[in-house]
Amino acid sequence: MKILVLIPARIGSVSIRKKNLQKLNNLPLLVRAAKKIKKSKHKLDLFISTESKIIMSVCNKYKLKYIKRPKNLAKNKTGTDEVLNHALKFLSKKEKKYDILASVQCTSPFFDTKHFDQAIKLILNKKADSVFTASKFNSFLWELNKLNFAKPIHHNKNKRLRRQDKKIQFNEDGAIKITKVKLFLKNKSLFNGKIKIIETPVQNTLDINEKIDLKIAKILEKYLFKK
Repeated sequence: MKILVLIPARIGSVSIRKKNLQKLNNLPLLVRAAKKIKKSKHKLDLFISTESKIIMSVCNKYKLKYIKRPKNLAKNKTGTDEVLNHALKFLSKKEKKYDILASVQCTSPFFDTKHFDQAIKLILNKKADSVFTASKFNSFLWELNKLNFAKPIHHNKNKRLRRQDKKIQFNEDGAIKITKVKLFLKNKSLFNGKIKIIETPVQNTLDINEKIDLKIAKILEKYLFKK
């Protein structure tokens, strides 16, 4: 089965300027993610999807293939599914067909390649149609009502369960999402059919969205993930 891996990487960012090009251990985040995926045990095609000439030049420097997407698919409100759909159509016109589609988030710098391989294996062995990475979640969720007062989500505020007594839940980290291409094209979603979770340790789940996240990532890289 042919595997396509896409790393969405637009130049714009609300909180961190040129976020996808920020460096961690001297590598731009998008390049770091690509290099990690290329260590996979599975044969695959990897592309960066971007509208930016700057990012394209970075791809050329590091010999990474890219797909140029239109600027209207690089806005703050553009969904990942739209970007993936554009890439599949672009490659289809070049007579490139795939069976498995993977979306990798380059702002999750500590994802583990072995988790990617485990996810692909589940689909290849027909044990799942879609797979994503997530960590166990044990906290109590709350939301605000119309009067701005807090109300519980899916738990009884008057009956606080111990962590070990709570039903196991998972927090999607966004790093790796994989599905079958035919199901994605049908539903325009990465979550289809039989869905499996690859459980990841919480230290692998950092997503760089704010400046403080980037500072934390540099600390983790130096003291936790240093080889």
